[in-house]
Amino acid sequence: MPAGCESPGLRSSRRRIDWRDVDSGGHGVNGADEVLRPGREERVALLGDWGDLTYGALNARVNQWGHGLRERGVTRGDRVVLSLDDDPALVAAYLGAMRIGAVPVAVNPRWSADELAFALDDSEARCVVVDPASEHTAREAMAGLARRPTMIVTDADGIADRPDNLDSAVMATDDMAYWIYTSGTTGAPKAAVHRHGGLRVADRVMRQVLGLGPDDRLYASSRLFFAYSLGHCLFGALQLGASTVLDARWPRPAEVAELVARHRPTALFSVPTFYRALLEHGVGDMGGVRRFVSAGERMPEPLFARWREAAGRPIVEGIGTTETALMFLANPPDATRAGSAGRPTPGAQVKLTDEAGRPVTEADAPGHLWVAMETLCAGYWKRPEATAAAFGGGWFRTGDVFRFDADGYGFHEGRSDDMLKIAGQWVNPVEIEDCVLAALPEIEVALVAAADSDGLERTVLFVTGAEQDRQADLTARIHDAVAARLGRHKSPHAVRYIDALPRTATGKIRRATLRAEAAELSR
Repeated sequence: MPAGCESPGLRSSRRRIDWRDVDSGGHGVNGADEVLRPGREERVALLGDWGDLTYGALNARVNQWGHGLRERGVTRGDRVVLSLDDDPALVAAYLGAMRIGAVPVAVNPRWSADELAFALDDSEARCVVVDPASEHTAREAMAGLARRPTMIVTDADGIADRPDNLDSAVMATDDMAYWIYTSGTTGAPKAAVHRHGGLRVADRVMRQVLGLGPDDRLYASSRLFFAYSLGHCLFGALQLGASTVLDARWPRPAEVAELVARHRPTALFSVPTFYRALLEHGVGDMGGVRRFVSAGERMPEPLFARWREAAGRPIVEGIGTTETALMFLANPPDATRAGSAGRPTPGAQVKLTDEAGRPVTEADAPGHLWVAMETLCAGYWKRPEATAAAFGGGWFRTGDVFRFDADGYGFHEGRSDDMLKIAGQWVNPVEIEDCVLAALPEIEVALVAAADSDGLERTVLFVTGAEQDRQADLTARIHDAVAARLGRHKSPHAVRYIDALPRTATGKIRRATLRAEAAELSR
């Protein structure tokens, strides 16, 4: 690994935290105040089809929500689950909870009653905030709970009548500030517990990597319950003094293209799946966007090239996690490399280890990726084994396999759990998927493995975006492309065509679902 990717002097004194007896040392911070800094009251903080909201008006609403939550018995450390669409009420309730020392937890407003019940029970929520459309689902979710939270329905509980001034709770840097639930791609969602101190540098990536400033307008197609948009387009944007475009509607290509043309954001944050959808719909008027940013999953090189040709600017790819809140790798906008997740962002430290935990330092040698940074969460709520497995000595094991070239650019080689050993040889799904997409950029693919009737692991490539009358020809072309570039032994044993790849709400492929389907097909 090139010099600078690992910092041996990183503090290594992180202890396992007892969440019921948090060390109160280091007083003097509140995450809401770190995000809403004074001196910009007249500037526009949030905008959308409902109008504009200045920083001063947003701060007043935050205070009103703080009062409203306190009146309903919410106190320091209590969890407040927010099942709301992206609108000013979500932002104000979120920061209002944080301002009084409570812990906001935004969840997917499209969750079923069972999914919401899990979050309410797991978090031991004192309060749940919903909009009128979600009230029935919330009541159904709470019906079976032994400990039922108080429910607040927006626009129906008089929050706007509360005082608009409020003193912020003084918190320790290690006190819980907010939680984000993981997407659940590897099992039940886990709550990543983030701390107030991490919000002191929320705008670092925005300023120092992406070159954004107070005059920028940001829009994210991903919803605010997702760490990617929450960390960058809410926390980072507000701390920067910029404006964030909010849209309560679930994003669809036509609506997003129209929204971008109307509200003229200068930075668009999205994921590869949605960039692809925009290309298929028609990019539209993106002339005002000077930064196209992608994270959430790896950007295939063919898609990167197609977007640059259509939009006239490259996509700035990076990678972050629910546990880091911000990107820890990102491409410099003026030196973007296709296929790379970029270089370590300011304040982020990375290292690679092999299967035995030994350092991997050679350029282009793959290894398991570890990250350390100020915004890193403290661990998972009520998951001591998962916390111990993923965190240690100030570092977080991301579960990704990476390699770094001689210039310090990182390349995603796949998830640690997705690496396959077929016929005694390691097979990287990403390598094969990229090979297929380079030859056939019009389709989407995902490679998994399943045991056949003899118990031997065999690879199955799932394909979407192919009409039935083309499938036989495409299968032959897939095998030929992989054999020519990677060797016949890496060609998938089976190719299966499906209508759509299963994805989480944040756009990640549910490979566990595909593995189960592949296993069924192999029987």
